[in-house]
Amino acid sequence: MKDDIKDLVGGDSLTVQAIYAWNKAEGDSETRRGYLGASSIGHECERYLWYKFRFCCKPEFDGRMHRLFQTGHLEEPRMVRELRGIGCEVHDVNPATGKQFAVTAMSGHFGGHMDGCILGVPEAKKTWHVTEYKTASAKNFAKFVKSGVKKTNSKYFSQMMIYMGLSKMQRALFMVKNKDTDHLYSERVRFDSKEYLKIAQKIKRIIEATQPPERFYDRPDIFGCKFCDAQELCWGMGDTCLPIPSKTCRSCCHATPLQENKDLTVGEWFCEKHKVKIPIEGQIKGCPDHLVMPGLITACRAESAGDDYIEMESKNGEKFVIGTHKGQWSTEELMETSCATVFSAEANQAKQICDAKVVREVVK
Repeated sequence: MKDDIKDLVGGDSLTVQAIYAWNKAEGDSETRRGYLGASSIGHECERYLWYKFRFCCKPEFDGRMHRLFQTGHLEEPRMVRELRGIGCEVHDVNPATGKQFAVTAMSGHFGGHMDGCILGVPEAKKTWHVTEYKTASAKNFAKFVKSGVKKTNSKYFSQMMIYMGLSKMQRALFMVKNKDTDHLYSERVRFDSKEYLKIAQKIKRIIEATQPPERFYDRPDIFGCKFCDAQELCWGMGDTCLPIPSKTCRSCCHATPLQENKDLTVGEWFCEKHKVKIPIEGQIKGCPDHLVMPGLITACRAESAGDDYIEMESKNGEKFVIGTHKGQWSTEELMETSCATVFSAEANQAKQICDAKVVREVVK
């Protein structure tokens, strides 16, 4: 009897495992967002945001986490129904499109989607508000109640500030549900032009930067860095010289985010090498002429460069060349090879003499 019960308790059942696997497949299949997002612009580290914008890091979530992300989305219709129930006029989609209200800036390279807008909030019945709905654990909910959203969560605060600035509304209604008790917390957030300007300047810096911005922290073992998706790349801690998830146009010296058309809602990229605009599918795929941005190779600096190569030097004085010709290190090789090998005189001599290629280096 005990053996029969043992199979029914403890750990995840086959059913739960299957559900998590399905959620992971669904989450991983989502189209990669091509713009710098309003939901993350409040992140403290501009370097991390630049890595994300340049497709140089990609968060990995299991099925349970993908499912958890949906929990907040499932609460939104309920909050909308309740606000309408108390007499508010709530718009959760744009009547012109039938989709969420979208805001964009920087020629479409920055964007976000508001949860909606509302008129008739009991505290200010004649004022239009941006709406933002969230869910939180009991611990974080208590922080919102005690200190408010600005002090508790800079991401949420910045998100609302940019939505207000781009939509021209002067107030936001922030609503949070306590996931443990179902208590609600609401807060009216006032538009602050100085805060908005700071965020707008931050957006501009990140999108226009051609090299990784300065780190926010000065040590990789600090909590904010320790669990960051870009830690290995940022601090040169990976097994390979270039620990990026894939080769894309956004990590290439030849690609530039265009800002000629201010009315665009989808940002355009231009390839200086081939003199063409690059659609998002092409950006993700990359091309054989990829020339990696030198700032992505930690602890190295560019000494000189041509149209299709860059001469590099490590902090210890080792020299090597990145590019696509004989004797040069391609992006694919840098993604598969340790820094010790790339920096070694023997490896570089072998590349010069016989054009040796590294297919995959086994790192022990």
